[in-house]
Amino acid sequence: MPLECSLENEGWNREDNCMILYLIGLSLVELGDIKQAVAVSEEAKDVFEQTSGADHLDTLDVCRNLAGTYDALGRIEDAITLLEEMLEVKEEKLGTMHPDVQDDRQHLHELINQQGHMTSHKKCRKLVEWLSNVRKVF
Repeated sequence: MPLECSLENEGWNREDNCMILYLIGLSLVELGDIKQAVAVSEEAKDVFEQTSGADHLDTLDVCRNLAGTYDALGRIEDAITLLEEMLEVKEEKLGTMHPDVQDDRQHLHELINQQGHMTSHKKCRKLVEWLSNVRKVF
């Protein structure tokens, strides 16, 4: 991404880039540019993983926000997968009773329920379509 290159050229190090990319991603969400927010947040996640490690709490925070951004785009499956991975690491680091872990678990359950409703709705719609096609035959 040109942003990272220009930051490095200005004397910013990779650790600075992590936080800057993370904040830009959050700002883009606030501005409603969700697609661009995903691109920047994915890059921030990659840079955090390279500089701090995949199990660093800052990296996990980026993952949580990226999952929320995926959710906003309707990419529920991606959001669930990322939250499950993040939650597993967070539980190991912080324990299952930590308030952040409990909040993340609640968010994951909400997404799974949301996905279940979407799947049920799709199944119902397919059933209605099938029934209307059957009626046409008779």
